[in-house]
Amino acid sequence: MIADMVSFAIAGIGFCHAAGSMILYRGFVAGKNTVMTQNWTRWRG
Repeated sequence: MIADMVSFAIAGIGFCHAAGSMILYRGFVAGKNTVMTQNWTRWRG
């Protein structure tokens, strides 16, 4: 029973970590694209 709880907790932590990493990665890429677009517009203008 304790082993089941531990493995469940580890799986939950792993899932939260993976989801958090995906959200952070998407936010980073979106922010990078926004900065690149702004710099490109500023450079051309």
